[in-house]
Amino acid sequence: MAVRIASVITVREIFMTTEKNSDKPNGGAKKKLAILALLVLAAAAYGAYKVFDAKKPFEWSGTVEARSVTVGSRVGGRVKEVVAHEGDTLHAGDPIVQLEVGDLEAQRVMAEAALEQAKAALARLEKGARPEEIAQAHAREATTAPPAWQARADLARAARLLETKAISQAEFDRRAFEAKETAARALEAKSTVTLVRAGARIEDIRAARAVVAASQGRLDQVNVMLSELTIRAPQEARVESLNLRPGDILAPNAAAATLIEPGQLFVRIYIPETQMARIHVGDEFPLFFDTFPNREFHGKIESINETGEYTPRNLQTADERAYQVFGARVGLLDGHAEVRAGMAAFMRVPR
Repeated sequence: MAVRIASVITVREIFMTTEKNSDKPNGGAKKKLAILALLVLAAAAYGAYKVFDAKKPFEWSGTVEARSVTVGSRVGGRVKEVVAHEGDTLHAGDPIVQLEVGDLEAQRVMAEAALEQAKAALARLEKGARPEEIAQAHAREATTAPPAWQARADLARAARLLETKAISQAEFDRRAFEAKETAARALEAKSTVTLVRAGARIEDIRAARAVVAASQGRLDQVNVMLSELTIRAPQEARVESLNLRPGDILAPNAAAATLIEPGQLFVRIYIPETQMARIHVGDEFPLFFDTFPNREFHGKIESINETGEYTPRNLQTADERAYQVFGARVGLLDGHAEVRAGMAAFMRVPR
């Protein structure tokens, strides 16, 4: 630009001098020399400008973006308290929003009771019968055994009496029925002893264990739901947006707040297709922002898109091919405290 201004001033001086000397002797020759000098100077100025323009670095524009985190609750509910506010800097685990408990506390009490009941039933099956229960079964067996023996003896005697016609067939049938009942009771008492000593079947124990597992799962589910009532920051971040107020209803899995991770700013730059060979992943280049016109920032190429954007229908000439651009992500190496998402950015690449 300085070369062009100097050239214009010099050309103006030559032109004025030529006009003054045009009426003097040999003025025509001097005028021709002046015009020739003017042409030479203009050509030199144009050449200098072309050299300057050829050495000027490329300047590609883009926008600052930030990696954000959207937080919410998987259970939802009514907002009880808004702990954080927009602009706050949070650490991992810091509360943001507290929701009302509702009936979840009652559900936890019920789940705990069901679990205890299931555990007790399983323990009873695994431990088997108590010594007192086994002794009771043996006593019942001992009580029913003598009547059974006596009933069998009575039935044999009744059979002999029936042969001698000493008793009727009806009397014999009655005594036979009583003997069978007594024997059945004795067999039942003996089987009870066997079952009590053997304990529960393995199938019953497995079913009881399954009930315990299901009860534990239900309790864990309720505890997770209770933990979801407090929406916390997953990591260190700054609150970008938070529009909830106490009394608001937050739907399950709905966004409660948007957080911005510190140090996660990057610039989305668009590179013309004709200049793609000038940058590579890992290269570092200076960045500039309109907000800080006299300050140079630094960025590093993190990735380059494989697919071009804003492509015209037909790419016939080199100028038209420049319309196709490829997005690149440039990590911001400094200035995280000053730069904000949405700012316009410019990256300069030397020729």
